[in-house]
Amino acid sequence: MIKIAMPQKVIENHKKYYREKVLPDIQDELNKLNDSEGLNGIIAYKNFLSLCLDNWEKFAIGSVAELRVLDDQLCKQWDDLKNDKEKVSSIFLKAYDRFIYVPKKLIKQWENNVDPKDMEWCAYTYLKMLSNLQVCPYCNKNFIHPTLTEDGKVRGDLDHFFSKEKHPYLALSIYNLIPCCRYCNSSLKGKQEFNVENIISPYEVSYNDLFEFKGPDSPSEGIQIVNNDEDVLVDEYLEMFKIKERYQNNRDILEKFQQKNQEYGSAFIEQFNMNFGLGKLQISIREFWSDFYDYPLNKEDIDKNIMSKLKRDLAVDVLGHEWLKGDK
Repeated sequence: MIKIAMPQKVIENHKKYYREKVLPDIQDELNKLNDSEGLNGIIAYKNFLSLCLDNWEKFAIGSVAELRVLDDQLCKQWDDLKNDKEKVSSIFLKAYDRFIYVPKKLIKQWENNVDPKDMEWCAYTYLKMLSNLQVCPYCNKNFIHPTLTEDGKVRGDLDHFFSKEKHPYLALSIYNLIPCCRYCNSSLKGKQEFNVENIISPYEVSYNDLFEFKGPDSPSEGIQIVNNDEDVLVDEYLEMFKIKERYQNNRDILEKFQQKNQEYGSAFIEQFNMNFGLGKLQISIREFWSDFYDYPLNKEDIDKNIMSKLKRDLAVDVLGHEWLKGDK
């Protein structure tokens, strides 16, 4: 649930892929139209394709903010296309389908442990290069890292921040492809579209900083969620992915924290340190608690294991490990 860091090599590989695999299709279509100057009704189509060609780098690797601006600029031209929208959609959606296809060469590269930056470029390679992102950035409940063999393959979904149904020309924009789990993408978000003018993208902001999990005020209540700034857009995200409802299935983590805290409080660690000495184990008290309760000590590690945000937040709220707040 932290901000997704985009490696520079991903940008370079995707730019090269877009230039070699998408631009020729756009140029070929424009060449056909140039040979049909006498036909009426193609001006809007030509203008739109020309705009895509002239701004191809923004389409390929533009940031979320740049994609918002680009999409605003395209609105009128897109509406003017009328019956030609399907033709434009076909160019970009076919390109996206090629991107999610697994080349045979990639399987061999994968099995031979070729450096990911030198592998055939596709969705699997992209996810593999996001090595720090092992868990869905929307929910932090499911692993999304890719596995590829001759016998089978599995990877996280790619959610389109700008839906490919309404914005097909952004279907292959790298900052429009958000790695996530199938629950969040297909089962919950589906074809719903974020309010892309204001809603937060995991490429822009860390969800970890926007809300907190809390223990219940009474035994009859479940895990609570606090929207730190009472932001309606955070509420929209929490509702879309049913974060509070889904985390009620993880009350066992809360109960284990509470039980361990009763049995092994601060007095336990003081006695342990007196008898054995943490120095002999070459770990600090904070490292000891992190291992004991199985939560990541550093927030940068939240997206490496499932339920990490829940555990860190409960460590603050239930256990009183206030030092974690300074690492938010």
